[in-house]
Amino acid sequence: MVGQTIQEVKDKIAQMESASEELVNAQLKGYNNKDIERFLDPYSDSVRIVQYPSSLRYKGKLVMKERYKKLFDANPKLHCEIVNRIIFGNKIVDRERITGFDKSGGFPDDWVMDALVIYTISNNSITEVCFVNQLD
Repeated sequence: MVGQTIQEVKDKIAQMESASEELVNAQLKGYNNKDIERFLDPYSDSVRIVQYPSSLRYKGKLVMKERYKKLFDANPKLHCEIVNRIIFGNKIVDRERITGFDKSGGFPDDWVMDALVIYTISNNSITEVCFVNQLD
């Protein structure tokens, strides 16, 4: 950032934040449409899915595809709404409200799940998704 004006730095950050938000919104649209390919498109092939603060749950778009395809197939009414969003450079923190779970999958009627998710974006793709537990 040496040699850049404050305005140039601000413009660069604004551009990064806008690009990051576009990627996260694209995967959300795919999620809500249960379109597995559209959902996965913004992700890096080597995306890391972690449990806060740093416990690896799994890695890779292929594993992610398998898991989310099962979720989408079992829950055709699944829907995610963004309750709150913070955009900070290449990080997006979303508080999400997920509805539409199917009771045949063992979920109670009208079950609503809140999630706190931190997306990290690098090289024009989502490279990490970190889920934060509400209770530890």
